[in-house]
Amino acid sequence: MARDYLHRLTAAKATSPATTAPDTIGRFVAFV
Repeated sequence: MARDYLHRLTAAKATSPATTAPDTIGRFVAFV
């Protein structure tokens, strides 16, 4: 599940560079 979540974040970042900050925050929260 976590891997799928990361994959979605990566895809979102690749599609919209403007979401880089939210993706980073989401990834940090997911790992913590």
